[in-house]
Amino acid sequence: MSNENDQLGWVDLHEAFNTNSPQPLALQDVKRIDVFWTDDSSEPSFAWLLELEDGRWAAASGWTDYTGWDCQSGFSIQAYPTREDAIRLGLTGEHRVAMGLQ
Repeated sequence: MSNENDQLGWVDLHEAFNTNSPQPLALQDVKRIDVFWTDDSSEPSFAWLLELEDGRWAAASGWTDYTGWDCQSGFSIQAYPTREDAIRLGLTGEHRVAMGLQ
C-alpha cells in the first residue's frame, strides 16, 4: 500500500466483503487496488478498480449510510478479462470521471 488513500481503500474493501451477501469473488482474489474513489459524504459511495490474482480485473462499487457498512449498505463486484473491459463495462460514467479514467 503506497499511500493513505490505498490504505483507506483496503479498509473499506475489506469491510464491504465482510458485511454483505455472497459475492462472485473473495477478498483473497484481489492482488491490488489500482484505483480507489470515495465521495466522502455523510452517506458515502465507493468505487474500486482491482487487479486480481489470476490476471483478470474487477470493478467494484458500494455505498453505506452514515452508520457505516453494518447497517444499510450495498456492494457489488464483477470480474472482466482486461483492465479496459473493467473500466468500460464495470464502472459508471460518474465513477470513470471521478477516478480520472475518461
